[in-house]
Amino acid sequence: MYKHSTDDKRTATHHNNQMPNLKTSISTYLLTKDDWIYAAVALAFALLEVKTHLWRDYLSAVGFYAFALSPVLLFSFFKPAIKLQWPKNRFKLLQLLSMILYPLLMMLIQIIMSIQNPLFDAFAVILAIQLTLLLSERFKSSRLVSFSMGKISLDALLLFFMLLISVYAALLICSDLPAWYRANQINLAIHFDKVWDNLGLFFSITAQFFSLFFCGFALFWINRHILVEKVWVERGVVVYVLSVLSTVALLYPLLTGLFLLMPINYMGEPIIPAVEANPFDSNNGQVALAVMILSLPVVFTLRWHQKNNQLDKLAKEKTASELNLLKQQINPHFLFNTLNNLYALSRKKSDQAPEVILQLADLMRYVVYKGRENWVLASEEAKYIEDYISLQTIRLGKSLTLDVDIQIEDPSAQIEPLLLVILVENAFKHGIEKATSDCYLEVKLKVTATKLTFFCENSLEPDHQTSGIAGIGLDNLKQRLLLQYPNSHKLSFEQSSDSYSATLEIDLSQARNLKNNDA
Repeated sequence: MYKHSTDDKRTATHHNNQMPNLKTSISTYLLTKDDWIYAAVALAFALLEVKTHLWRDYLSAVGFYAFALSPVLLFSFFKPAIKLQWPKNRFKLLQLLSMILYPLLMMLIQIIMSIQNPLFDAFAVILAIQLTLLLSERFKSSRLVSFSMGKISLDALLLFFMLLISVYAALLICSDLPAWYRANQINLAIHFDKVWDNLGLFFSITAQFFSLFFCGFALFWINRHILVEKVWVERGVVVYVLSVLSTVALLYPLLTGLFLLMPINYMGEPIIPAVEANPFDSNNGQVALAVMILSLPVVFTLRWHQKNNQLDKLAKEKTASELNLLKQQINPHFLFNTLNNLYALSRKKSDQAPEVILQLADLMRYVVYKGRENWVLASEEAKYIEDYISLQTIRLGKSLTLDVDIQIEDPSAQIEPLLLVILVENAFKHGIEKATSDCYLEVKLKVTATKLTFFCENSLEPDHQTSGIAGIGLDNLKQRLLLQYPNSHKLSFEQSSDSYSATLEIDLSQARNLKNNDA
């Protein structure tokens, strides 16, 4: 194998993008790991458990919950390594034992032994999170789910969260009704046995809280869809302020009067400041006005986000168009040379002619069909490169020392099609084909679950020392990398007196996140 001589090497290294910085590393961790979710649950319950201002008590509570949840925390932390190394059935069994059966068992023990401990709620939260994640993974590719999620509006999402908050508040109130009757105090722990004993009251309180939230939502909806988007935009801020005051004056007595009919106002102290149950009291109007004012930043944020989404959509459409144009710039040099060589073989009635035709047909089929796709398996791209090199070497009239080493450790790894072959095309065009004597080509590809490394080195004639760096093909490659792998790739070149090499590294984990976001 050829070795570089470091004495006469001239290096020209180009970094299109730096490898992941701290921001992208943290983002990748949050997007690809789940252990932080369960660690946060342990910390949250430790914060609820500690009753003093001493760090000693807080750390003790953290240690207690970390120990109690240790099977969950350990499995979630080592999950990527276990999934990669263990058989699928054993991995699924361990996941079932540690993430579902263990929390269920601990909850069952507490119920049988009548143990009143927040740890029960912690296991319930862990179990709910795990089941939600499993369902999300199971149905994330479902067309029905994707269609439904795409159709859910922000208003519907807000109402859904209001319903969840209403359910949670009703659970806390029914867990300690005497505290609510005394001074509207809410218990910090949920006791499902007490909720069960007051099941009818639970549904009633849920409905009443949701009705209260819906009154605030009605003011928010009017402010967002009518007063801001219509009145402010078309008539200005002065008329908008007048319309807000008019809306509050018209609606607050009606909304307050409806809410005062609800039984929850007579279970303890009134929730809203309706003095002596007076729906016309100005304090109630101040509450309605506060909802309108506080919702204003949210409304403007949503408008800004909506405009940004439209701009992002246009940018993605432009990027997709640019990528398609770049992928369509197939190097005609290779095609013309192969056809000329095929013509010569046909004239000689060579036995190689049918083989060359089939290989060329396979290559063109890959370019036409696979080249249109956004992503292909790395193994498919590797096979295309091998076929390309094989077809190129058939027509060479000189001795070529070839060293091709391809290692695909993750068969499911995907990359953009027709990307790596540009470096091989460059090696043949500027190195191998211009050689007047024996030449060599070394190609190495290694693909793991998180990283792709591609190395291509070719011999170089002394009178073509600078030709390998320039070219439309490499400009094409750089542009595609910037568009498809932003902040997750590194492309470098090295040149000596008799050799030229290119190295491409791609962080597949970040590329996978980008692909999922685009989807």
